[in-house]
Amino acid sequence: MVIKVVFFHFYLRRIKLCISTASMAVEFRTFLKDELDRRTAKNPKYSLRSFARFIGISHTSLSCILRGQRPISSKTKTKVAMALGIDPEMVDQFDDHPLVDGSSPNFERIGVDSYHLIADWHHDAILELVATRGFKDDPGWIASKLGIKRTEARVAVERLQKMGLIEKDHFGRSVVAKNTTNTHQPLGSTARRKNQMQILDLSKESIEKVSLEVRDHSSITMAIDTRDLPVAKEMIKDFRRQLMARLQAPSKNFNQVYQLHIGFFPLSERLD
Repeated sequence: MVIKVVFFHFYLRRIKLCISTASMAVEFRTFLKDELDRRTAKNPKYSLRSFARFIGISHTSLSCILRGQRPISSKTKTKVAMALGIDPEMVDQFDDHPLVDGSSPNFERIGVDSYHLIADWHHDAILELVATRGFKDDPGWIASKLGIKRTEARVAVERLQKMGLIEKDHFGRSVVAKNTTNTHQPLGSTARRKNQMQILDLSKESIEKVSLEVRDHSSITMAIDTRDLPVAKEMIKDFRRQLMARLQAPSKNFNQVYQLHIGFFPLSERLD
């Protein structure tokens, strides 16, 4: 198989979604509902029966699962995830046991449905912008720095505040909530795909508008043994983490928001 690796899409909007540790897992049931909604929106004739047939379970079972009337076994979860093209190791990111009210008062659970509210790229960028030197808690200023409308900035800040991702310190200044951490939504979710498409559009725009001195776009095409894909993905993950640890060290004086995007995808059909 021929693989295209787009290593450095590193440009003037680095986005890191920060949400609470309690939301690092999302309900698999919610993910399935989201995927079904995406398919029916694309094809109005697509039905629950069609979806059930595609993922290999009965429509009655799927209906009960989506209504929360039946638990999902690990075996079924893995079977459905593989039918949807989700890597087996990602199955563990799903959690079908929501927190009991009061069990973790310091965190707020954010699932796929909530993530839809902040899937647009500028929400992530605002979270990072808050940490930069000279940040101004003003929608007009935020809009001018990110190239968005003032209304978009105001609404985004209000959403982030309501979701507990931005809070006020004792001086009344906006800060990223101390109890937040990094996570990723399932790659198959509609919101996640929307966010990734926006990032790709921003990357393409930066090629035309941003000087080479402050960005890097590079790639390489290679023939590979697909058995090495898990290793490749792990190496990419390690690289992302190492780069973030280096660029976001506590001693740094943040003065701009950047975006790192790495694409790794096939250009040809498998030859075996």
